[in-house]
Amino acid sequence: MAILAMDQFGMLLAQITPNSCATYSLEDTKQLSDTEATPIFLPSRLLFKEDPLKNSWDVTSDSIAAYVAVRLKAVKLILVTNVDGIFTEDPANEQAFLIEQLSPEEILKFSTRTSVDRFLARMLLDTPVDCYVVNGKYPERVEAILAGQKTTCTQIFAKTK
Repeated sequence: MAILAMDQFGMLLAQITPNSCATYSLEDTKQLSDTEATPIFLPSRLLFKEDPLKNSWDVTSDSIAAYVAVRLKAVKLILVTNVDGIFTEDPANEQAFLIEQLSPEEILKFSTRTSVDRFLARMLLDTPVDCYVVNGKYPERVEAILAGQKTTCTQIFAKTK
C-alpha cells in the first residue's frame, strides 16, 4: 500500500510540475533526464518485480530513493524533508543542532530516530552516491546542492569513489 501511495503522489507531482513526465522504468527515466523534461519515477513496478529491499517499516521512500539512485548511477541523492537535515536530537528540542556532514557508519551508531529511515545508512554504506537531507520549504537550498554550493542541509558522505 505504501509503495502504491508513492506512485499516487508521483502522479500528482507530474500533474503540477511543469515539463515533467511520470515514468515506470529506469530506462525511460534515464532517457528523460537527458532532455529538458523532468522525470518523476514511480517505483511500484520496479519494486514489485525485483523486491530488492526487506519488507519492513524501517524501509521507506528514503531507502527506495537510494536504491533507485544507485541503479541510475546517480552521483547525488537529495532527500527533501520538512526539517533542515539530521539533528543531534529532536529538532523541537532547543539543545538540538544540525549535523552538517556525517558518514553512513555514524548514522548507524545513533540510538534515536532521525529524519531519515533506519535502513538508509545501510543502503549508503557501499555506494558512490552522496546523500543530502534538506528542507523542501526552501527550494533555493535544493538548487544550491545541485549547483555544488554550500547550504543548510546534512550531507551523508559516499564511500570513496
